[in-house]
Amino acid sequence: MRLTGHADPAPLRGLEPMPRETVLFRQGPSAFSHRRMSELALDAATDGLVILGLSLDAACVATAMRGHELGLRVSLVEDTLAADPLEGVAAETARAVLLGVASPYVGRLTAAQLMVSASSSDQLHVAND
Repeated sequence: MRLTGHADPAPLRGLEPMPRETVLFRQGPSAFSHRRMSELALDAATDGLVILGLSLDAACVATAMRGHELGLRVSLVEDTLAADPLEGVAAETARAVLLGVASPYVGRLTAAQLMVSASSSDQLHVAND
């Protein structure tokens, strides 16, 4: 099922969604800006919401904070996240500050921890700093 508010952007080669996967295109900084995201996340996120992506300063932190406000257990996959440099601040410093701001509200894990969890029957353990 595809739920879009505008023309579909082309997916990255090799990361095309499967026919039965739901695809939402956000209208604002948070993925929850799509009208159906809250409903789908609350219905499907029995084990929590795991966020990975490149736009830490916009999409990832905004989505994580909104998910937390909705009562979801939210985790950021920290080694998949990047931040643009802020005026007068290096990108890596901006990334560290944004992760620090989000830390009280979300868990953090690495991509390796996520992959191990996905390939085993063990529950994902996420550290909250």
